[in-house]
Amino acid sequence: MLNSIIRLALPCVTLLCNVKLLNCEDLGTSILNLPHYDPSIPNPDDDLECLKLRDWNGPDDTSLPPNLCGMCPAGEHDLEPCDCINNRGSQAGLFSIECGPSTNWTTVDEIKEMIASADDALITTHVFRFTMTGTNVSGALKQDVWGRLDFHQVILDNNQIQQVDNHAFANSKETLTLLSIKNNEITYFHWDQLSDIPHLYQLLLQGNKLSFIPSDIFPQTDLAYLDLSRNQIIYIGPNAFSNLRKLSKLNLSYNQLEYLDDYMFSIAQHDLDPNNLIINLSNNKISYISPMAFADVRPININLSYNRLTSIEEEVFRPIIDATYYFLSVDLNNNFIVCNCDIAWILLDPTPIRGIFGNFQCYDTLGNQTGTSFLDLNPHDFLFCHTDVVIN
Repeated sequence: MLNSIIRLALPCVTLLCNVKLLNCEDLGTSILNLPHYDPSIPNPDDDLECLKLRDWNGPDDTSLPPNLCGMCPAGEHDLEPCDCINNRGSQAGLFSIECGPSTNWTTVDEIKEMIASADDALITTHVFRFTMTGTNVSGALKQDVWGRLDFHQVILDNNQIQQVDNHAFANSKETLTLLSIKNNEITYFHWDQLSDIPHLYQLLLQGNKLSFIPSDIFPQTDLAYLDLSRNQIIYIGPNAFSNLRKLSKLNLSYNQLEYLDDYMFSIAQHDLDPNNLIINLSNNKISYISPMAFADVRPININLSYNRLTSIEEEVFRPIIDATYYFLSVDLNNNFIVCNCDIAWILLDPTPIRGIFGNFQCYDTLGNQTGTSFLDLNPHDFLFCHTDVVIN
């Protein structure tokens, strides 16, 4: 292997080939095989003037300068109707693709055609962010759509996409950390494909038409943020999230859930210590929670506001309170909680668990507000519920 920088002539641009980054013995029409960069900083703020690759005459080095850019195809129109954005800083050696409503695309195949037509002009296949928002693109996302490209982030919000097939993002196995397909028409998502992208950190699928989440469906991944809000979910199978050991935020608000059944939120080997999981279940139709719904999980916050609960069952919440060492918040606003002996276990507890449930309006058994809020209740009025309890 050589240790010097070799100049390589490709159409329209002079590239620099460090043999430590590329096998220069078999170039042919190869693209520049630059290393992947840490995607943890999605928007680098670099004041350095952008240094185009063709203008760099640096020394022999194993790394690229932080302000190196110019990785877009040399031709001005190679990625039309999309725009090519040169990245730098921690994303040096990558580029981004942005496609908006002006594309006038209507099918996923048109994305495939654009990428295929630009293939010969690519300097690198490593894309930091692919964005397509506000188009009429419909159909199913498949692996062959992306050609040879791999991504760190994919944002496909506000389109008409209906399905995400298995292995759709398999090319990005080592790189993809953000996948956002918000506000589309997705009725089916191949959850198994998440095993293809184990480093995925955020999965945002809110505003689609998903109706159920099968049991044991998520593979073990780095997923920390999962947003399934504003879908049409009526069923979540037991242990659906059990392999998401790094999950910190789960948003299921604005769905059609009526019951929280056994082991629905179980994550037996949750890595977060001690209590960092936030579960948003607001604006559903929940009227029943199984005592085992939150078994083997320690959430710090459960938002159950705007549901149809009528009681706060001790057998449901006492295990969570104990597991979180009282470091828990439960939002029960805008339910139909009847403030009778069913909640006496909270009011008469000698420890300060009352604050866990915040404040909410009390209802009678007919579903009418009583005019009394939870925090205004006097524990002495509930002594008759438990004759073995004495309050000083």
